[in-house]
Amino acid sequence: MVVPATAAVELVIPRVAGQVKELKEQRATVAREVEGMLEDFPLASVLMSMCGDRPSWPPRRSS
Repeated sequence: MVVPATAAVELVIPRVAGQVKELKEQRATVAREVEGMLEDFPLASVLMSMCGDRPSWPPRRSS
């Protein structure tokens, strides 16, 4: 017996996985483009040193 949701999952999961892969590729492309732009910017090393190990945007709200 096949559960009806099985067919839906077989359609949805591969599509979502493809979208995630595509987004990761787009993110990598944008990162390369931005890094390329930064190479020409005189203060790039200063800006990059301020980033830390995680994104700071959006700012965290204190409780």
